[in-house]
Amino acid sequence: MAITVEQDVAYKEMPAGTDWVFTISSTNYAGNYKFKYIADLWIDVGNPGALSIRLKFSPNSTGNGIIDISKILEQYVSSDNLGCRAGGTASSFKGTDFAGGTEHPIQLIDKLSLSTNNVKRLTIRWGEEYSPNDTDAPTEYPNVYTSSNYLFWNAVAYNNEQSLVSGEYGINLKDWNNNNYINNGDLTNVLTDASADKQYIGDYEYATLSVLNGYFPSLSDGSDFYKLKIFFYEEDGSYISNEQFTNADTNGGYYGAGDSALTDGSKHLLTIGVGTANMRGAGITIPANWGYYIIKLLDSSSDDCIKHYRYDKRNTDCKGFEKIRLTWLNKYGVWDYYTFTKKNTRSTNITRAEYSKIKGNWNGATFSKYGFNRGRGVLSTSATETMSLNSDWFANDEEAAWIEQLFISPEVYILNDYDFSDYGVTGAEYGKYLTPVIITSKNYDRYSRANDKVAQYEIELEYSINKRVQRA
Repeated sequence: MAITVEQDVAYKEMPAGTDWVFTISSTNYAGNYKFKYIADLWIDVGNPGALSIRLKFSPNSTGNGIIDISKILEQYVSSDNLGCRAGGTASSFKGTDFAGGTEHPIQLIDKLSLSTNNVKRLTIRWGEEYSPNDTDAPTEYPNVYTSSNYLFWNAVAYNNEQSLVSGEYGINLKDWNNNNYINNGDLTNVLTDASADKQYIGDYEYATLSVLNGYFPSLSDGSDFYKLKIFFYEEDGSYISNEQFTNADTNGGYYGAGDSALTDGSKHLLTIGVGTANMRGAGITIPANWGYYIIKLLDSSSDDCIKHYRYDKRNTDCKGFEKIRLTWLNKYGVWDYYTFTKKNTRSTNITRAEYSKIKGNWNGATFSKYGFNRGRGVLSTSATETMSLNSDWFANDEEAAWIEQLFISPEVYILNDYDFSDYGVTGAEYGKYLTPVIITSKNYDRYSRANDKVAQYEIELEYSINKRVQRA
């Protein structure tokens, strides 16, 4: 065989934003001219059916070719902003299934949503090109050797998070920074660094959790979760009631044979509505006297397959500060949430383009002028709204470190609460629930309990769409 893969990635299922480094060699390198290696990337949600991009790269001094394709992969995945409709599987918003004209942001789903843009499959077909002499143009020899069954999604590994296994680099999803993200027991994490022990949520706020679903061949592990159960408790810990729904296509999810061949990437990342607003949209009964609730993901034997996530009720601030809830794209490529409940201030930065004009009407039978004639005028006005938000106090290092992902996230929105007035309306009205903003804070100081005892953060942001102002 002419082509040999000398160095593969250590694991075939990894974040796009990590080192996807391959080393290949060829027996045809010696004795030929104008030699280059070819990497044909076939990328799709399901079985790759068409060539996405052809890469050519030169051998190094040893004759081997080394290539990192991570920057290419990152261009083929993006955040899931909308709920999903894939075949007969559709997410829903307040009981209305996702379809053309009834679209809704993924943060608002009632129960479950598959991925649309976040997860892709990859097949690499290696080849080479060369000429037997130094005068002729090289001939391409593609598809000499195939590497297949890779899966990647729009996540990123910070710093040096890769493992080194037998000379190959990669992210082990069963031991990524000492956490397991493959569904196989009650120590499994969902795709967030937010605290599982306690998060705060109001009576009408949206929230989601995202989880890797199904079997992952390179790890020989993983399964689909079967159902979600929500256990409600009073503030003193007294049990009230529970609700549940299954991971099924009728609820927007997927539960099947595990998709061990990775034939459909969208089924390997599920987003789950776990906020009080999501529950209300799904018709789930929330007890009036609830103090906190616990989310459990269970397998078909009703055993835990994910660690429990607890949400405590956050009451209205007694000082009457405006509440601002943000949602942002975290390092795992899915959505996190936090509500700023302390002093939040708004301001508007205004810039004007002016013009000068001679007063009066000089083009009539006689000269005339009026009170509205002006010498200086405003041609255009740009008004940018900004906000300064203050967090509640963080009492542990993990929470303080988690909020850093908000400061550096490339995609942030203000998320509004549940609205009773549009129940029964098809789809979520544009701009009603999500307002895009840009974080403008330039610095983030990570607090630690040993040094600072408690931490409070102030974050600066501005609306990404300027306020409309008439032209003069």
